[in-house]
Amino acid sequence: MMCTAGTNHITVTEFQEWLGAAQPGQRIAYAKGALAASIHTAFQAEHPDAQKLSGLQEATWRAGAKGHVYLVQRRLKPGAFEYLAERSLRR
Repeated sequence: MMCTAGTNHITVTEFQEWLGAAQPGQRIAYAKGALAASIHTAFQAEHPDAQKLSGLQEATWRAGAKGHVYLVQRRLKPGAFEYLAERSLRR
């Protein structure tokens, strides 16, 4: 896991590898923190990994839009969430 602007997250490559190998019902926690706020903060601060975090959000959203995963979030504490992708039946 890497950390960008306070959000711990995996890389797009790690997500894509998991997506290719995951069985229906399996989950991965792809980020922990405040994803949207961290993306905004990272770009404003010109963080070197801002594009990586934004790219991960785009990759997970795209997989969800295509029906490959269900995207859910679980509150860890006020202002912090665990972002999960659950593999669907669709390949």
